[in-house]
This record gives sequence, structure tokens and C-alpha cells, in this order.
Amino acid sequence: MTNTASGVTVGSVLAAEWLKLRTLRSTFWTLAAAVAFVGLAALLAWYSAHVWDGLPRSGGSGSRCPRWRT
Repeated sequence: MTNTASGVTVGSVLAAEWLKLRTLRSTFWTLAAAVAFVGLAALLAWYSAHVWDGLPRSGGSGSRCPRWRT
């Protein structure tokens, strides 16, 4: 697919974008921040799942919150 007016091809655009990604210093920091954020979210989800499993069942006489009692 070539634009005959300017001679721009998909391959040359992809090559230019790849070069830009490899040479910008902010690319590393952006990827590092994204990986850190995803890792932190996974750790929080794992911790919440384990805490959730240890919570007492609601309802009945063992409930600690009066509004949950029926």
C-alpha cells in the first residue's frame, strides 16, 4: 500500500514508529510505571482475596454489625 503522492509506505511508517519507541527515554519509564501499576494491582487483589476468605459469615448471632441482623 503506497501513497504515490508522497511515497509513504506502511513499512516505512512502522519502521519510523519502532525507531521512535526505541530512542525515546520516556518509553522505558512509561513501561516501568505500567508494570509496577499492574503488579501492585495484582498484589492488592491477591491480598484482598485472602482477607475475604477469613472474614466471619454475616447474619445470625455472630454478626458484628447490628444492621445486618434480621
